[in-house]
Amino acid sequence: MAGDQRQQDGQFARLWVKSQPIVTAFVRTLVTNLADADDLVQNIAAEAMVDFDKFDPTVGTFTGWAIGIARYRVLNHYRTTRRDRHVFSEKTIDRLIEAHQRIDTQADAFREALEHCLDRLPARQRAMIDLRYIDELGREQIASQLKTTGAAVAMALVRIRRALASCIQMRVASERSRG
Repeated sequence: MAGDQRQQDGQFARLWVKSQPIVTAFVRTLVTNLADADDLVQNIAAEAMVDFDKFDPTVGTFTGWAIGIARYRVLNHYRTTRRDRHVFSEKTIDRLIEAHQRIDTQADAFREALEHCLDRLPARQRAMIDLRYIDELGREQIASQLKTTGAAVAMALVRIRRALASCIQMRVASERSRG
């Protein structure tokens, strides 16, 4: 039983980490006070974790489900702070939900394309990208590990980023034309 709970907690954490930036953007779009928006996002995360067993992946995405919780929380926030002139109608909130769900779908497509393109990099280029963005090393540190110069690393990273951007654009365009 404890193993099942740990597995469920891990699944929730992975889904929340992926969805949290979109949920936060949604809430911050609607709630102008940054402290209130951050409090709401924390409350949304807590509620989503408690109610995670109610999430049905066959009905929709986790992000969509979390935005549904956010919608309810934002509307409740509006009811308790009616004196604020900067509130949106429910219709506007629903339109913003649709926009954020489209962003979620696009982000998935770009993330998948990035993973595909990274997998296609030659080993040395992939190592350079990993050292820079996973290990967060500077170009001189990378140069030291790869036995080259900082200038060579900087130039290589520019070329790799351009190649990745081109690969991602082609991959996303290809997926859109199929879908």
